[in-house]
Amino acid sequence: AAPSTLVSKFFLIYHQWNFGNQMPVQLCAITDGTLGLGFKVWNPKVFFKDRMHLMPVVTPAYPAMNSTYNVSHSTLHVMRQEFSRGFEITKNIEAGKATWEELFNPSEIFHMYKKYMMIEAIATTEDDLRKWSGWIESRLRILIAKLEGVEFLQIHPCPTSFPGKRGEEEHGG
Repeated sequence: AAPSTLVSKFFLIYHQWNFGNQMPVQLCAITDGTLGLGFKVWNPKVFFKDRMHLMPVVTPAYPAMNSTYNVSHSTLHVMRQEFSRGFEITKNIEAGKATWEELFNPSEIFHMYKKYMMIEAIATTEDDLRKWSGWIESRLRILIAKLEGVEFLQIHPCPTSFPGKRGEEEHGG
């Protein structure tokens, strides 16, 4: 199939996909632990934590694992929105009403919401900044989970680094 057909089918399928443990994304049947190697294989029927995964995408190699175990309710919502957006754009491309460039335009996240939370990491050396940023990123999943519990709060995580001079200007660095 032509690459454009594959991209269109990707968005069509994931736009309609019923994510959850009843319908994981997988390329082949899951090989269970019968190989006798002792590795844990992703299996929501056996392991309670595997049942909690919102968007299982199972690796095709042994041992089968869910490569998207960190997907949260809010990130799944964002991905569904993007799958739908991609589907609509590819439909318009096929109808001659849009170009491929439109599909690859970045999301206008800073125009989508009125309020944002920003976490700023500042350090005196690049190495300290890398370590400090890594620690913060490791805790984002927990923060997002806590914020998802706040009623009427819409979360759209964007764990992107925006390097700049802001911290240096404000803090005399």
